[in-house]
Amino acid sequence: MHREFALIKDHIIMVPRVRLADTFLQRFLGLMGKKSLSREEGLLLKGCRQIHTFFMRMTIDVLFLDKDGQIIAVLPELAPGKISPLVKGAGYVLELPAGSIREYDFREGQQLKLIPQTTKSSNVPQN
Repeated sequence: MHREFALIKDHIIMVPRVRLADTFLQRFLGLMGKKSLSREEGLLLKGCRQIHTFFMRMTIDVLFLDKDGQIIAVLPELAPGKISPLVKGAGYVLELPAGSIREYDFREGQQLKLIPQTTKSSNVPQN
């Protein structure tokens, strides 16, 4: 399975390095302990409808995606030590640097694509 993707919106690369977390341990560890995310990084949590920012050192923007990659909820600037709402219908959660939602104008209803950065097969939305 692919481990890294480029995030595409409207045929434009928004985030070139999105890392996939698709095991319990990868999702649990997530961004804990990381001091920051560059504008070119994100973390995609597969099989997730809610997140927390316990033990994190940074504020993040959060996109909840359905199984096809459509944004079904946006959560800007989730501070450390918080819990997100439970988002029904979410199949993925995308964690991005704070300010990404505003910078890239992410909104509910928009369709995102994740393009693999390797040649192995994947079941991540690639509409």
